[in-house]
Amino acid sequence: MITSVDGPNLKIPLVEPQFSGNESVYLQQCISSGYVSSIGPFVSRFEKELSDIMCSAGAVAVSSGTAALHVMLLVAGVKPNDLVIIPTYTFIGTANSIRQCFSVPWLMDIVADDLTLDHNLLKKTLESETNLENGICIHSDSGRTVSAIMPVHTLGATPRMDLLADIAEEFNLSLIVDGAAALGTKFNDKPLSKTGASMTSLSFNGNKVITTGGGGAVISDNLDLLDFVRKISGTAKIEGSYNHDRVAFNYSMSNLHAAVGCAQLELLPEFLKTKERIKRNYETGLKDVVSLTPVKHNSYCKSSHWISAFTLSTLELANSLRSHLNNAFIEARLFWKPLHLQKPYQNAIKTRTNVSDDIWQRMMPLPSSTNLTKEKQEYIIKVILDWAEMSH
Repeated sequence: MITSVDGPNLKIPLVEPQFSGNESVYLQQCISSGYVSSIGPFVSRFEKELSDIMCSAGAVAVSSGTAALHVMLLVAGVKPNDLVIIPTYTFIGTANSIRQCFSVPWLMDIVADDLTLDHNLLKKTLESETNLENGICIHSDSGRTVSAIMPVHTLGATPRMDLLADIAEEFNLSLIVDGAAALGTKFNDKPLSKTGASMTSLSFNGNKVITTGGGGAVISDNLDLLDFVRKISGTAKIEGSYNHDRVAFNYSMSNLHAAVGCAQLELLPEFLKTKERIKRNYETGLKDVVSLTPVKHNSYCKSSHWISAFTLSTLELANSLRSHLNNAFIEARLFWKPLHLQKPYQNAIKTRTNVSDDIWQRMMPLPSSTNLTKEKQEYIIKVILDWAEMSH
């Protein structure tokens, strides 16, 4: 029987958090101070350090990545029944946040090399299926207003943000970004706050580049937008009172979560180097496996390398490798199921989905935790090489 490098029945996970810094120290400081909820010094510290890292004018920390998406959409002016363009190949939270605004996702396909929104398809579709009426982009068939484009930085990789910004300007659309896994990512050597989007969301779920134990943030170079994000994520409370001037949400990040985040940010440079090394080791070690193609990160993108992934040449081989890895105590599973194949969005407006349809079951994410040891990664590579020899 094949066993993992840690012994039988202890599976190597796809991604798990690493707590090797000051997390316990900062949490104890929170508990000792009594500041454990949404007010406390670690919240403002986390936001300041995050905005410094992202080179943005500011940041607002919230309770989850989906909460960040929700408030970002509202602040961008997305209204009920509006259409928001997103890739169909993404986590369902991207679409759910749009429905939370009583708006409607417009699903579009991705490019095969880096799995991000297809900008060429987007432009052609807007040219053929919308009209500008008094400066408002109208979807011809449904009559709905198209209000925003929300690309996703898939696995930490950016789409062509320069071209998306041009398209957004041409059609008078807001450009906001689901950058859940993109902490540390750059586009053309620019931080995400400088790539043409008015706002970018981040996630600090337990499997992301860093974690706060659950949390998210919105970053922007527009302080007025961030003030609005802060207001509606903090119940729109008028300071110093229990008076509120609009419907809003209790999405503020707690001081406890921010304390973990501050400790994690201290480790971010090390985490990013480790993620890059993991991807490089996989690509070097598996370069002779002809049925495996690494998910590409283009030259214009400096990725966070959240998860290293490959695509298999056939579905049969993908299923075979998944089974082989799991039998070897290495977590291997299907990744995102395209939104148009999910029950809540089967009837959504969509434009061409053939790339997503073709690729999603052939996509193979590999263990990419920052605490993945050299020995464990060598074991994973050996298991895949053994499978390749047997299957060919």
